[in-house]
Amino acid sequence: MDKEYSRFRLRLFQSNRLEWRLLSGSVHERPLYYILTDVTDIDDLIWTCDVCALPPGKVVPSYFRCRPNTLTVFTNGVHPGFAKLLINGRRSGDLFYRRPNVHYKYVSQSGTFTSDAKGAAVRKVIECFPKRLPGCPHEDLCRFDRHWKAVTHVEIDLVEAVYCPYWPPEAAEWVTRERPNGWPTDGNVKRIVEGGCFFVSKPHQSDPEDSTQWRFSFSYAELILTNSWTDVQKYVYHILRLIKKGVVNSCGGEASTFLCTYFFKTLMFWSCEEKPKEFWEEGNVEDSVGELLCQMIGWLIERRCLNYFIPSNNMIDYLTEGDVDLSGEIASLMRHRDIFVNSTLTKIPKAFPRTEFAMAFPNNLLNFVKLHLVSGNLVSPLEPRMMKRLLKKLVNSDGFLPEIRHLYSGISYHLQLSTLRPGTRSRGIICNLVSRTLAKFNTAMEHTHSGTTGFVASLSDSIHLLLKKIVSDEDLSPDNNLAGKHGAHVDTSDGNLNGKMLLGAIESWFQSIDRCLPAPVYFVTAAYKANFLYTELRDYASALKQCADVEERVRLLEDSMLDDGLAHCTLPLIVTSEWSTIFDEDMQVVVGFATLCRRTYAALGLDRDRRDFVLRLCAVEFFRYIDCQCVRKICTESIRDHPQNIPFDFATTKNPFEKFSRLFFYTTVCLRAGA
Repeated sequence: MDKEYSRFRLRLFQSNRLEWRLLSGSVHERPLYYILTDVTDIDDLIWTCDVCALPPGKVVPSYFRCRPNTLTVFTNGVHPGFAKLLINGRRSGDLFYRRPNVHYKYVSQSGTFTSDAKGAAVRKVIECFPKRLPGCPHEDLCRFDRHWKAVTHVEIDLVEAVYCPYWPPEAAEWVTRERPNGWPTDGNVKRIVEGGCFFVSKPHQSDPEDSTQWRFSFSYAELILTNSWTDVQKYVYHILRLIKKGVVNSCGGEASTFLCTYFFKTLMFWSCEEKPKEFWEEGNVEDSVGELLCQMIGWLIERRCLNYFIPSNNMIDYLTEGDVDLSGEIASLMRHRDIFVNSTLTKIPKAFPRTEFAMAFPNNLLNFVKLHLVSGNLVSPLEPRMMKRLLKKLVNSDGFLPEIRHLYSGISYHLQLSTLRPGTRSRGIICNLVSRTLAKFNTAMEHTHSGTTGFVASLSDSIHLLLKKIVSDEDLSPDNNLAGKHGAHVDTSDGNLNGKMLLGAIESWFQSIDRCLPAPVYFVTAAYKANFLYTELRDYASALKQCADVEERVRLLEDSMLDDGLAHCTLPLIVTSEWSTIFDEDMQVVVGFATLCRRTYAALGLDRDRRDFVLRLCAVEFFRYIDCQCVRKICTESIRDHPQNIPFDFATTKNPFEKFSRLFFYTTVCLRAGA
């Protein structure tokens, strides 16, 4: 693989996003079997790359790629477990960093996706089983667990956070705490400390309107801890969650009770650290659950639930006896302990011993998953370097998406055409380069990825383990004895039909999704082709037709899929100063100005980044730009007379990558329109 082509692949696969993501919360902490029998919301923790919180006296670590805006953690006079973030470390004036105050609601045209932002969190509500998508496994899930009959949508909470790369001094006691039972291990303690912590925009309940307060979040640490639990500990936690759900329902619902799942997770953390190994033996589960319920009852009576990482933070000290009555929760917990524990254990199966089933993952969908993982800046505490290794493999493997070679050749031919001097632009040379360019673009767009990749899956797997299996380069079929490596049995018999049928239904669902997907390179190749038709051939009608075809493809994808953002998350359009000649004059002006600013800052020593100027822009947004420019070229009326025709609405997205792309193209259009 030559150097220039390798660099192009790296630019394509590198992150499109300006933020990092951590898949946190209950869905990512438990085995798949418990997730499917206890459906819950999904939590994603998101933090931007350009903001960093630091304890007093600390500096930004050298591994940060950019120079972020720094905030100083300030805890004086703030309830334990909470902090204020000082801008530039100063304490005078209104210089505390406040949580974003954004309000918007977006509903996709198909109705499969809504997004509602209130404050720092964005709640996405996605239709689980759209009827437009054939092969949906809803009926199989209902047979697996009756609670799925009431599930029509899933809620995803995108929680905005501020990252702190250091372990906080407020939790220093947790690091040196004596652990007579060896949990967590020294290795996990080290990994957790190296991961730092987060701050989420949540004030203490005593002052809910204080937008300058941020709560310490240890989601990174909690993922490591919950995934280190034994099978019995995971089962006990699952039972406690189900009992908590029954208690909440008996007390009038979540709006009528203060009991939350995090209290039981905290109880599990303390108990795993303090209880002997005999407590967690499979034969003692009933007694263990009963004892843990008694402990929770004692906590509520004493109004004392100490945070596992910062014990000085009593998470229910605001529930004073005179103001809040917890007798209903206490009575319900006692009733569950005395009556329902045995029946609950009888009805709820265990996710162990593990049994694995052979599955087939469609290659096209697999390619989309890999690209989404590397471009989405996903952080996995269980495999911190997994995404870096995956990116390196994708860049250096010419066998992954080989059609990118055709895309690169098409761009190269277009670049040759745009740089030909007037004396060398003979008709023969031009026709030859035009035909080669279009042929390469068409070949890349028409490339398909048929077939499947085999791997083994288990209902005992967590989401993070499944992702690790999916992105692995190994042949994960049973023939390669992967199950033997994990000490599990691959089920090829007719036993355990319930789990086998469910995973088979999910496998069919994957195949249905795959049939709706274009090739991963389709959108970006179509973008470069539309640009070639517009700028070099000046065939505005064909360029508009290409844009219309893509818009129709995006609409069909939105109608048939769970989320309408998939098309916007595919490979980006690469714009560089050396390639600026293949774009129109308006984009060349903007790129030239940005390049001048970059070089000026570098010459003055104000920017450490001396690399070439590179922009990664959303390919779908580029079609709207091409459409707008072509209409301007072929119509007698200008955009200045009809500014509403500039098709970039900033209120319908909170995705920084998509919003930045819209801003870039809007600026470029307005440059020519004189707006």
